[in-house]
Amino acid sequence: MQQLAQLHGIYFIIHENIKAISTAEEDIRPILVDLCMLFAIGQLQKLAEPIIETASVCPQKWALFNLEREAILKKLRPHTARLVDSFGIPEKYIRSELTHGNPYLNYLNRARECEINETVSDAAKDVGKIKDILAAKPRL
Repeated sequence: MQQLAQLHGIYFIIHENIKAISTAEEDIRPILVDLCMLFAIGQLQKLAEPIIETASVCPQKWALFNLEREAILKKLRPHTARLVDSFGIPEKYIRSELTHGNPYLNYLNRARECEINETVSDAAKDVGKIKDILAAKPRL
């Protein structure tokens, strides 16, 4: 019963988001729709039990949630830094590589600086081998 109440609350939140999105500026509506869908999919996946028990969604369609989530994340990826900035959190509190240039290169540099990686052979730190990987198109 608690999960059904939570689903009802989620329905209300999504319904209110859709109303708000319809009044938003035209250029940001697609991003807001994607964020709303991402929220909805995440919540449905968290509260799967009553949905599956009542056969509200068949297993084949349930599997499509993951595919849709991945597609939305791929679409949102170019806008991620701006989305994070929109919350107005000062950068000194954000420990995300998104806010500091190329996240892949930043993660690589952080890994190089990590104590645990000091025991790794020098061949593993060869930037020449990694440059091709970094230059390749992102998979997402």
